[in-house]
Amino acid sequence: MYVTKPLKDKKYNIKVPPSNAFKIETPDDCIKMHTITLAVAKRGTGKSVALTNLLRILRENNAMDRILLISPTYFSNKDLFDSIGIQEEDIFDEPNDKAIEDVIKIVEEENDDYEEYHSKMKRYKKLMGMLDRQVNIFEIPADLLLEFAESDFQPPEHKYNGKKPVIGLLLDDIQGSNLFRTGGKFMSFAIRHRHVGKGLGCSIFMACQNYISPASCPRAVRNNLTHMLLFRNKDIKTLSQIASEFGGEIDEETFMSVYNEATRDSPHDFLFIDTSKKDSHPSMFRKNFDRFIVPDPKLLNPEIDIKQMK
Repeated sequence: MYVTKPLKDKKYNIKVPPSNAFKIETPDDCIKMHTITLAVAKRGTGKSVALTNLLRILRENNAMDRILLISPTYFSNKDLFDSIGIQEEDIFDEPNDKAIEDVIKIVEEENDDYEEYHSKMKRYKKLMGMLDRQVNIFEIPADLLLEFAESDFQPPEHKYNGKKPVIGLLLDDIQGSNLFRTGGKFMSFAIRHRHVGKGLGCSIFMACQNYISPASCPRAVRNNLTHMLLFRNKDIKTLSQIASEFGGEIDEETFMSVYNEATRDSPHDFLFIDTSKKDSHPSMFRKNFDRFIVPDPKLLNPEIDIKQMK
């Protein structure tokens, strides 16, 4: 037993600076953003369908504005990807460093457009204020008049109406590609995904067939996961490792019980793990996206219905 003795001098107290981080608003039952989300399932189970549905949910709730795609099999799944509004210029079919460079460039350009819009809006409001006050025309800076004269003094426009854009990157069928090589640019990008574009950030959604194979998602990236979709898996070793990495405050036995509950009905069902759940969420585990699983042995039914995400 130890007793702590505080110092009288308060200069040693830790002061937390105010946060200016980009906060993305999501519905109460939805996940926090930004995210690195990984879906693990064997071929044909539905991991790509599940991830695109998650992106659809975010887009429909104004929590996703632009989706980028890196996938060598885009044309094989064109209808699936087109359903979530991925534009042709945002598709990269070569999973390599160049694709990551292009993604970062897009995020930076989106941030530049956002900052330029608000800077221009500030100048526009200044001009309108001077005109409303009927300031002598010769007292108005000429460059300010010329800037907005060409648009007939209409307010500046922004494709997201002044909202800070939320950008997501979907990676599909990239296991075993150069993207996951040691020293590749994806590794650095994944670790600093929240900070690219001067803090605008980019969420990452990945689909892999294996969790711990040499060609699968690198451990450095797995250590930064915030969400995971875990489908049926007969590899006990893999499940045990996932349990140790994602179990958090529960033991492996309870984790396995929750996993079995989530995946028992259909091969397309999955355990959804949320390591950064909101305080209002009763559990970090869900069956698919629309049902919380509460690992409490006192409950007769461990599942809690929530409003279905549509």
